[in-house]
Amino acid sequence: MVRKLGLLDWYTSYELQVRLLPTTKLPDSRNALHSSIIDVFNEFGVQIMSPNFVMQPKAAVVVPQEAWYAAPAVAPQEPEK
Repeated sequence: MVRKLGLLDWYTSYELQVRLLPTTKLPDSRNALHSSIIDVFNEFGVQIMSPNFVMQPKAAVVVPQEAWYAAPAVAPQEPEK
């Protein structure tokens, strides 16, 4: 469930409520969630910025999908079924 907690000065505050399987580690789940959020924002050309961000470059500050796993990054392995 996603709860909208508030409309703050420069952004909306959200809270994500989830249940994890007993064998799932919170840091791994949080990492996967954050990675997915970044990927989807990049896919749609949306920049994630700090409210204190200044000096915006003229070009969009997003990573194209073909560059998501440029060296030294490694693409994630597909989970075994």
